[in-house]
Parts: sequence; structure tokens; C-alpha cells
Amino acid sequence: TCWGLGLLAHRLEAVVDRPVFDWFAARQNGVWTQIWHILTLMGNRPETKALTVVGALVFAILLRRGRWWVPLTLLPIGYLMEKYGGQILKQMVHRGHPPTTLGSWVSGGCARLIVVYGLIIFFGLQWRRVQSRQIKVAAWSALAFLAAVEAYSRTYLLKHWVTDVAGGLVFGTMILLAVIFAAQVLDRVPLLSQAHSEAMAQKDATF
Repeated sequence: TCWGLGLLAHRLEAVVDRPVFDWFAARQNGVWTQIWHILTLMGNRPETKALTVVGALVFAILLRRGRWWVPLTLLPIGYLMEKYGGQILKQMVHRGHPPTTLGSWVSGGCARLIVVYGLIIFFGLQWRRVQSRQIKVAAWSALAFLAAVEAYSRTYLLKHWVTDVAGGLVFGTMILLAVIFAAQVLDRVPLLSQAHSEAMAQKDATF
């Protein structure tokens, strides 16, 4: 999916990316540039890598009496899926980069933020066993807000074409949903095993 979107983005460079790039380039402001340079750090690789390691260890400790290995495994897997999946996409699409940076398809900062922060939110809600719909909506809305800030900062700072940024949002969301689905499947395994055991016991009792 992201490969196809990357090829489409390549075709839109002249009609979408360059006009948006020129618009932001003409409106750079010293103070705002410094602010966006600070805000965009939340999607950088060193920061998200550290957050991945800390988050995996913290949730493993918090869930030590349960399935502690799920966050310990899936948080790094999500991070690595973004890292190497993004590198593969960059080589497959090979669309070039803006004249100001080497940022290409897709925006890793946007994808990393969605994957890492999203998984931390997911495991946090699981750990607290949150049932309130309002809290869940607020938590995921916070992620959407952070993703929007990151997307705008990458575009404003001329680090990526705007279609690279859009691609990063899509790519990160797809990875996040895939890892959450894997976590939910792993959570169901004990229940399925218990149901299977009960069904076998009932069958034996019948015979």
C-alpha cells in the first residue's frame, strides 16, 4: 500500500509538493523556526529509541504478574518495523528529497511518533484496564494531536515534501494497528487455550 502511495506521491511532486514547499519557505520566521525545531524532536530517532526501551522495561515491570513479555517484545518490534520498513520503502520508491534536506518517502519522524507513542498509550490503557470511552477517546486524540504537530513541524522546517509527511502518517498508523492486533491476539491465547481444555474435558466426560 505504501509503495503504491509513494509512486503516486512521486507523480504529485510538481503539482503538490513544490508549491507547498515554496509557500513554507517564503514564510520562515526565526522565533517559530526555533519553536518547531524543539517540538519536532519528539519524533527523532534517538528520542523515540530511548522511549521504546524505557517503555518496554516499565510495562514489563508493571505487568510482571501477567503477560509481561508482550510489551517487552512488541514495543521494540514496532520500532524496528518502522525503521527497516521505512528504509525498504525509501529504496523502492526512490523519489528524491527536497533541496534543503535528505528527507524522503516516507517521513520517519511522523511514523515513529505514531508507532512508539501509540503503543505506549495502548499498553498504558491495558495496564490500567481503562473501560471509560471518554478516557480512551482523550488518549487517542492526544496521539492524533501530537502526530499533527509532528507533521506540521516536518513540513514547516522543510525537512520533507508534504506528501512524505502524509505517507509517514499512513505508514505509522498501519504499523500501529498491526502491532495492536498482534497484542490482542496474544491476550486471547490463554482464553482460547482454556476454552479448548474445557471443551476437551467435557468431551471426555461425555464418553
